[in-house]
Amino acid sequence: MVLARRTDAGYTSMVMSGDELFTQSVHRQIALNQARSATERMLALSDLLDAARALAPSGPEAHERRLRALAARNLDREHWRAECKRLLATQRPEAPPGL
Repeated sequence: MVLARRTDAGYTSMVMSGDELFTQSVHRQIALNQARSATERMLALSDLLDAARALAPSGPEAHERRLRALAARNLDREHWRAECKRLLATQRPEAPPGL
């Protein structure tokens, strides 16, 4: 949706809504990526990952947070596996009652 806005000089300027600007930006990025070769896409992805890594906090506190987050994800994964194992065990015909 294009919004009309009146300026001080009496001229009307057209302004796009935030959703339209975002959609237009996404379409522009998709078109740029489709025009790139596979090597160029990989290099762009590598640059993006390098930029994200540079923005990530560093230092002992950040390292400790990453270790805690990794431990929590591993614990969640183990709980999920145990639950799946329990559910599969209850589906077996020879499963003992009470599982």
